[in-house]
Amino acid sequence: MTGGRGWMVRQGLLLTVMMLAALYSVAHSVAMVSEWGLGWDAHAYYVMWEHGPYDAPPGFLDAFNYSPAFAQLLWPLTHLPWPLFLGLVMAGSVVALWWLTRPMPVVLRVLMLAICSVQVTSGNIDWVIALGAVVGLQHGGAWVFAALTKVVPTLGPLWFVARGEWRRLGVFMATLAVVVALSYALSPGLWHDWIDFLGDHADRRPGMATDLLPPLWARVVLAVAITVLAARRSSPWLLPVAMVVAAPVPGTGSWALLAAIPRLRRWTAEPVAADVPATPEPIPARTTDQ
Repeated sequence: MTGGRGWMVRQGLLLTVMMLAALYSVAHSVAMVSEWGLGWDAHAYYVMWEHGPYDAPPGFLDAFNYSPAFAQLLWPLTHLPWPLFLGLVMAGSVVALWWLTRPMPVVLRVLMLAICSVQVTSGNIDWVIALGAVVGLQHGGAWVFAALTKVVPTLGPLWFVARGEWRRLGVFMATLAVVVALSYALSPGLWHDWIDFLGDHADRRPGMATDLLPPLWARVVLAVAITVLAARRSSPWLLPVAMVVAAPVPGTGSWALLAAIPRLRRWTAEPVAADVPATPEPIPARTTDQ
């Protein structure tokens, strides 16, 4: 098969897969909106302060699964009217997804938006984590958002370890420590509640087709392997794939993480630190006394 023909076959296969995924995602989005209305996930963020943030178990309507730091960040916005709050979340997701997919042809960008339709209509935050994956390769602190929300798909620090990027790992850890310390100082009780919430519901398996998928621990092992491989091969576009594999609540919503791939494919890799030989000391030139 010639190179040109092989390229056409790959592009045709990609287009077919994206069209099928888009059709399924749009159909699922319509079904979810019909049942729960627009912004069913965003509504959980909006009303979390009206009751205990961790009263509803994962997978239930208005369940809030994320850290107190995220709850505190959203607190001022929860005083907005609900339509405005939802409009801001949905508009932010569309703008972010359009920016993430900018390297793609327009047709594929539109298909990617359709694939992410559940993310947009639900008002979930995977699009923010996708942004963090792109920005976080250079600025380690960007991974803190994922660490304090979805938790498990926070694979950026592992990427840094596998590549020997200790400064970026240090930036992530320092940023995380500062955010957690400030948040804990404001609401220590909420942090205890969140830790209890995670422990009490560790055996729950919310999401789509969970009976057909491996348990979370097995998916995390696979995600770790993909991340290490991606780091060693300087292939950051595999990071979103690993993040989807490790998603604690699998479903069409987490497909929005794949929107980070177009930007990450354009990333210019630095040499893996562990593979860079030490620069030898220069040998002084020999001089002759005159």
